[in-house]
Amino acid sequence: QRTVGNLKALLDAARPSSSGSTITDLGDLFYEIESGCKRVISADGITMNWEPTALERNDGICPRDTNGFRPEDDFCLGCYKRFAQGTAPTTRASIAVSLSHALPGRED
Repeated sequence: QRTVGNLKALLDAARPSSSGSTITDLGDLFYEIESGCKRVISADGITMNWEPTALERNDGICPRDTNGFRPEDDFCLGCYKRFAQGTAPTTRASIAVSLSHALPGRED
């Protein structure tokens, strides 16, 4: 849904979770779309396991059922991949922060 609230959530997901990190929730989401799998921290809290993603596109196709999508077959994934390839992680984070602060009603 195209709402200001969802845009804020998207921009927040594009920010690294910790200082100095390049990993973002948005990057993980697009990895799920591309691979059909998601990373899950196991019970020990240290190791990572791979599980099929539960994501589903609006057309009903699930990345897990097709072994993921290629960037040329999914518009959003293609846009994200071009953006990610064309910018450094710190630049992507800076763009997300700048856009987030420019939105009306932002309180951080």
